[in-house]
Amino acid sequence: MELVRAPTLYAKILFWFLLVSILPLVIISVLTYQHARVAVQAEAQEFLDGFANKQTHLIERSIKERMIDAHAFSLFPMIAEAFHEFENAFFKGGLDDPDYIAAEIRYRPLLSEIFKPYDYKNVYFVSRNGDVFFSMVRGKLIGTHLFSGLAQSTELPQLLTSVLETESTRISNFAFYPHLNNVAAFTAAPVFQGGSVIGVIAFRLSPDHIYQIVSDYTGLGQTGETVLGAKIGDEVVFVAPLRFDPQGAFKRREKIGPDVALPMQNAVLGKHGQGYSVDYRGAPVWANWRYLPSIRLGMVVKMDVAEIESRAEAIRIFSLAMVFSTVLLAVGMAVRVSKSIADPIKRLTSVTRLIAEGHLEQRAKTEEKNEIGELADSFNRMTSQLQKSYAEIRKANEDLARSNKELDDFAYIVSHDLKEPLRGIHNYSIFVKEDYYDKLDDDGKAKLDTLVRLSQRLEDLINDILYYSRVGRSALTLFPADLNQVVEDVLEGLRVMIEENNVEIRVPRPLPTVDCDKTRAIEIFYNLLTNAVKYNDKSCKWVEIGFIDPKEKEGESPRHPLQGGSGIGSRPSLGAHVFYVRDNGIGIPEKHFESIFRIFKRLHGKDKYGGGTGVGLTIVKKLVELHHGGIWVESARGEGTTFYFTLKREEAA
Repeated sequence: MELVRAPTLYAKILFWFLLVSILPLVIISVLTYQHARVAVQAEAQEFLDGFANKQTHLIERSIKERMIDAHAFSLFPMIAEAFHEFENAFFKGGLDDPDYIAAEIRYRPLLSEIFKPYDYKNVYFVSRNGDVFFSMVRGKLIGTHLFSGLAQSTELPQLLTSVLETESTRISNFAFYPHLNNVAAFTAAPVFQGGSVIGVIAFRLSPDHIYQIVSDYTGLGQTGETVLGAKIGDEVVFVAPLRFDPQGAFKRREKIGPDVALPMQNAVLGKHGQGYSVDYRGAPVWANWRYLPSIRLGMVVKMDVAEIESRAEAIRIFSLAMVFSTVLLAVGMAVRVSKSIADPIKRLTSVTRLIAEGHLEQRAKTEEKNEIGELADSFNRMTSQLQKSYAEIRKANEDLARSNKELDDFAYIVSHDLKEPLRGIHNYSIFVKEDYYDKLDDDGKAKLDTLVRLSQRLEDLINDILYYSRVGRSALTLFPADLNQVVEDVLEGLRVMIEENNVEIRVPRPLPTVDCDKTRAIEIFYNLLTNAVKYNDKSCKWVEIGFIDPKEKEGESPRHPLQGGSGIGSRPSLGAHVFYVRDNGIGIPEKHFESIFRIFKRLHGKDKYGGGTGVGLTIVKKLVELHHGGIWVESARGEGTTFYFTLKREEAA
């Protein structure tokens, strides 16, 4: 027995070690501020870059979505039809022409329903020469000419020209439009009819969504903000509300020069970078600037230098307080804790090491009456129980070995003492049939045929029982196996059966290489493919072999489960590869989904669909479970069947 007792010397060594450690902690606290400052600067730089990337992504995605929508609407057959009728009526008699009014009655409600879910402020039909002959919301532009009317000084004429020249969707800058008395942008797409461009459909976009994105200051503290600007002439024009000037959109302008708004100047000039600079207020800032080519604007994400460095100062003060508090607390507590816990646990660990080496007679002894004493007592009880359990396990292993030996003896008896007489009966019945079949009456022939069939079925049944009894008796041999080669070997073995049944084999994509017992994997695919070929009454039969990759999202399998089908259990969370064998055969009623995996369970007559003993799926289930996997089925009567299975446990989500 080993006595658990903490020596006084250990506590003294630990105490003096803690005192000596105070000096380096003090030195570290002095250097904390500098390190904190560098860390905060790096963190601010990384955060602003990530924030700018996020804002860029949101803005560009918003613009892209609107361009995609515009392109999609331009391809609607009804848009081209309405465009043609409105244009003909307009040039025939203007906006008051009866045909134009009839076209409005016919198309305006439909167009209103189409565009209702979208946040377009207006939609315009524009002819190739620039006439605006229709708008969803009647305003000053309708009936005018873009190149000579109210919009001639805006970007609309250039946008129309660009769309017609490229025959593709284009978008304008956000700008202030005098005839609208508001900020807007336009996206436009060509309208085709008979393969030719007959005009342009233009959508007026509100800047509200862009404003909402850049007005999100989450994580930017008290001084950070996102700023958008455009270069107009020799000026930088701020095109979105500013955090410190909410009314500054298209009103605040700065001359391009060396004094203020330096990050925005770099951005509108197409430069990309970050660093210390001066913003439009003349305040020192840390900024990240870049150019957004999709809307031809510069973007700056920035934060005041003073606010960033204030975080470093706060970290320094907090770090110093934490260092001194930790030192004082550690000195006071370490001595007492080390005496009462550290050394006794170390002693207990040495006893544990002995027990781990097989010395189960070892016990920990302690004079402590606290938790350490309770731990030692619990440990001793655990060791006693472990010793007892070890003896029980050893006895159980001996019983299991004896049982396996008896099972092997029984298998030998069945194989030798039953199969040999049965094989003799079967062979003699064949001889009788060959020699005397034509001498028997119809009743005798029927009985002889039954005898041949039943003796063969009984031999098959004995073979299946023997095989099932041995499945799982030997350990799996797990190595990386190419399942493409596994399936190829199985298909080669079933080649005659597949050709006789005229079955199309589909493998949508190469199968992966997984750790499994290759021989058992061949048996799994062999049984599933045999059933898929047998139980099929379609004129055009097919079987598909595939898998769902664990990296793919739920629902991104090569093909969705059969309509109307449902599976046993729930679909796994794709922690492992999910393999499947799918066919377009007779299907399985849902009420039989569980029973088909039971031994000797057949849903059809003993000779129907090629016969069988009903052991195949039972063996498949057992082989899958040996791999710590699962198997389930999805099917519907007359619509085919899909068997899914895995060859390993699901990984934790």
